Parts: sequence; C-alpha cells; structure tokens
Amino acid sequence: MTRQILLLPLLGIALAGLVQSQSTTKALEDPAGEAAKQEILALLKDYDQATKTGNADASSPLYNDDMLLLSERFGRGEVLTKAQVMDLHRSGRLKNLKYVHNNIRLRAFGGNTVVMTGHSDTILEYKGKLSKGPRLFTFVFVKLDGKWQIVSQHISDIPKGDGPWN
Repeated sequence: MTRQILLLPLLGIALAGLVQSQSTTKALEDPAGEAAKQEILALLKDYDQATKTGNADASSPLYNDDMLLLSERFGRGEVLTKAQVMDLHRSGRLKNLKYVHNNIRLRAFGGNTVVMTGHSDTILEYKGKLSKGPRLFTFVFVKLDGKWQIVSQHISDIPKGDGPWN
C-alpha cells in the first residue's frame, strides 16, 4: 500500500510533464509563422532577380527606408543606409558576377517578423575591386503596412579554411 501511495504523486508529476510538453509543442507549431515564411520565400524570388541584375528600382521597394546593411569587404566593416546601397547599384560600383545562396534557414517570430540566415557563394565587383565569397548573411524581414520589407542585413566574409563550406 505504501508503494502505491508513493507512486501516485510520481504518476501525477509524469502526466503533468507530458501535458506541459504537448502544450509547448503546440505553441511551436505557429501557423502565422509558417505563413510568414512562405511569403518570404515568394518575396526572395523577386529579391534574387533584382540583386543578380543589379536592378535598384526593382529592389528598392523590398528595403525599408530606415534599413541598415552591415557588411564586411576586404577586411573592413561598413554600415550602409538604403540610399547608399541603392546608389552603389545605380552607379555600377556594386556588380554581382556570381550569386548563389545556400543553407538558407528562416525563423519566424509570430506573423510579422522573419529572420533569414544562410551561406553565400558570391563574386562581386565592389568599388572597382573583385570580392569573392564565401560569406554568411542575416536578413531581418518585418511586415509593415501589409508588405514585407528588409529592415536589417548583415553580410560577413568567411576567411578561407574556416567553416564547412571551404
């Protein structure tokens, strides 16, 4: 009888843990977040095409006016505004010669924010110099007034020999 009395509280704790685990799993299944990820994947087709061709007019609406791009080129960091990024494309001082993204991961935070990370194998001409990948990147997308925009980008060169991509 003593064993049964001791087992009942343990059984209760185990069941409570199971119920809590199931509710946590359901919380992670976020339909709004999944829908947001699908919308970003569709938007990326336009972004990729505009970026590959250097079409600033096509890529401009995809960037929020207050966005910032943190990047590293030739071992130096830069923080660029949307206007500066658009000027680089329009002036021809930034040209994409090879553009391949892979290992892309999307993480939704509710239905209005998506963070995209990935690896880039790119070759660009940047301010007259050749810049070759590999690179890691992060984009932050926020849905504002019903449309997705990039509010932040970060792009970093990966030194040769560092990481599984080399």
